[in-house]
Amino acid sequence: MSNLFNKLSAATIISEEPLAGIDRKQRSITKLFPSFDDRVKAVGKAGGIELENEEPGVWYFKSSSVTQAPGQKIYDIIVKFSDIEKQILRLAQDQRLWKADKSGLDLKKLATEIFDEADVKISCNCPAAKYWGFDYIQTKRRTKAGDPETRRPRIRNPHEYGVACKHIQAVLDTLPFYKGTLASHLKRFYSKEVAEAEKSVRRMQKGLHAGTEFLKKREAELKQSAKKPAIKATRPPREPEPPKEEEPPEEPPKPIKTPPKPPKPVKTQAKPKPKAPPGYARGGMPVIP
Repeated sequence: MSNLFNKLSAATIISEEPLAGIDRKQRSITKLFPSFDDRVKAVGKAGGIELENEEPGVWYFKSSSVTQAPGQKIYDIIVKFSDIEKQILRLAQDQRLWKADKSGLDLKKLATEIFDEADVKISCNCPAAKYWGFDYIQTKRRTKAGDPETRRPRIRNPHEYGVACKHIQAVLDTLPFYKGTLASHLKRFYSKEVAEAEKSVRRMQKGLHAGTEFLKKREAELKQSAKKPAIKATRPPREPEPPKEEEPPEEPPKPIKTPPKPPKPVKTQAKPKPKAPPGYARGGMPVIP
């Protein structure tokens, strides 16, 4: 089994499974095909594989057939690199992947990192991929490029041994030799994304540089002020206040004259009225009997 297949393990082909589990899973294919390694070598002897076409993030390979048409490349293998844009933006922050003069990213170094970390999906249209359950296993593990397969290999591969057919394994064995091709692929299809990532890193570095210079300047000012002797703050002497002008003494308030109260009227007793003589009524009129 190729080292690349192990390398494209938890971070790539089966991103949710640990490396030991990937190795164990692929090694189990010998329980299904005891001579699997010899089968992979036979693909190379029959004509091997070649990269036929490229699209952004997708490579199309052709593989020779060992049994049906020896020497003819009749099977299509797809290798899809997912989220290359995000990988470029993230990896651009690593200064080790830049050129020595820091003029830009070194695409060969960047391609190597993408090979190691990108999420890769695969597929093959050979009969074994369908009837021996590799399409189903790849779908189950979310590593299938293209249409998913939901039918389990209940008859030919009920224990779901292996992950990929011999044609995909032959492609994975040769992928390390395509790192330069991936660098050209990035230049051809992702030049805009690379340039944007470089600009973003430069803006970030510019901001960090300005912040660093400000902190250095501030630190120098604090050290300089610490060396100077402390000066006690003194208040300037207060100017004497001008003498206040004497104000004339205030005149005492004049008493308010109130009018005298009128005298109270003296009550006089009424004189008694004279009584009429006998035989006369009041008023001096005689009383007529």
